[in-house]
Amino acid sequence: MRRLIHLVLLIFIVVTVRAFGGAPAAEDRLAATSRWVGDKTGLSVVREEWDKTMGRSLTAASSRTNQAVTFALDRADAAVDQAAAWTRATLSLARRTVADKIRSVLNPSPGARPAQTQGGTETPTPVPAAP
Repeated sequence: MRRLIHLVLLIFIVVTVRAFGGAPAAEDRLAATSRWVGDKTGLSVVREEWDKTMGRSLTAASSRTNQAVTFALDRADAAVDQAAAWTRATLSLARRTVADKIRSVLNPSPGARPAQTQGGTETPTPVPAAP
């Protein structure tokens, strides 16, 4: 039942906004109505006083907060980019190293004999140079 009421309310709001000419027109009419109610109740004087005393400091604080958040997000973006570049370079180096090792096992250089085991380690024996 509660969901049905919410759905009906949502549909009512959408139809009302469209009936008033869309969101910009509805916003203008809502603002005009709010000003009219403020004038009738005396709240417009309170709003003007609030704007005089607190408006500038709130604007400055929100501007500084916006700048700080923007700076932090830019730094985080740069850090993520650097971490991704480092990871990409490390993985590329590891891939090349593994590929080189596999190539050296499958295609040994012509100057080396097959590996011989000596004491549990494999060491390639170089071919002596021809006199």
